[in-house]
Amino acid sequence: MKRKKLLGFTTADSLIGLTIITMFGFLYGEVTGVMNQKIMHQEVQMQKARRAYEQKQIKSTNRLFNDRQHR
Repeated sequence: MKRKKLLGFTTADSLIGLTIITMFGFLYGEVTGVMNQKIMHQEVQMQKARRAYEQKQIKSTNRLFNDRQHR
């Protein structure tokens, strides 16, 4: 009788451990996926802002160059 209880306890303990490990694995995967999506979104936003800034700088430089040529 004692051996059956021990086997049942071992099986239940193993299933609980497997469940916990699996849940943390899924959680890690989800968190990693969300973080990667946010990083990609932020990179796109940064590239847009950089292009806008560069265009502004180019226009400013062109205006300055044109003003100097007309003097």
